[in-house]
Amino acid sequence: MLSTLAVKKLMPKAFSGVRVLSITPCRQAAAVAQSSDAQVAKAQPLAQYEDLYPSSENIPISLEEKVANWKRANEIFFGPERDLKNFPHPVMPVTVAETYHFGIIPTRWFKALYPKLGVSGGYTVTLGTILFLLSKELFVLTYETIELIALFSILNAVRWKWGDNIKNFLDRKQKEKMDFLYHTPLHEATKGYKTELTQINTEIERKEAIPTIFEAKREQVDLQLEAEYRERLANVYATVRNRLEYQADLEHTVRSFEQTHMVNWIVNSVKKGITPQQEKDSIASCIRTLKGLSATASI
Repeated sequence: MLSTLAVKKLMPKAFSGVRVLSITPCRQAAAVAQSSDAQVAKAQPLAQYEDLYPSSENIPISLEEKVANWKRANEIFFGPERDLKNFPHPVMPVTVAETYHFGIIPTRWFKALYPKLGVSGGYTVTLGTILFLLSKELFVLTYETIELIALFSILNAVRWKWGDNIKNFLDRKQKEKMDFLYHTPLHEATKGYKTELTQINTEIERKEAIPTIFEAKREQVDLQLEAEYRERLANVYATVRNRLEYQADLEHTVRSFEQTHMVNWIVNSVKKGITPQQEKDSIASCIRTLKGLSATASI
């Protein structure tokens, strides 16, 4: 029923708006044109001041510039010129060792009132405030007040009795949560990044060692080529020497053969030219010479 009434009330308004839009498009166009002209007219006096103010657009910064900015900020806050002994970095404590009076009023409030009100100043202000509220009936005592006092007493007793245990339990749970959500993932990510950095540094060292390795391999190839060249040169020398020695031996053999043949031919020719009578006379002459030599030797 309510939805039907709402539709009956809202539909005419919606269609009336559509009718106006459909009937008066020219008026709307004129209104839009007038508003745009007014905006342009307002913007023209400000255009002359655009050069005096910096642009609010994001200025693109390269990765090298970002790294340089981080290094410069690190040198300013953590560099050697920073006096960390006299001006250390502020550290936000995780927990604050706070003590309370009446279970809810911090002790530091009493210490702040001590210079002007003395030791009993904090108690006087507390009890006086309570009495003021009661006397002016700003705080009315009802049965709920007794329940509030009882509840406050029970909670205060629980805090005094098991407050440290509850605090330690909650701190332990918070620490486990922080370890699970932040510290452990951060440690694992840091460990993984260190491993990746080690691998990247190893690859960088390998890349830097490539020219040295290439030079060593080139020298090794040059030594191999030099050794091969010297071996082939020695083979050529040995081959040429063997051929020269063969040629020399050949010529020596031919000469020796010719000489032997010449000697044999001369000897045979001489033997053929000696007659038997000349041979006998020669033998007899040799015998006489030997006899003369023997006689001379005996004397």
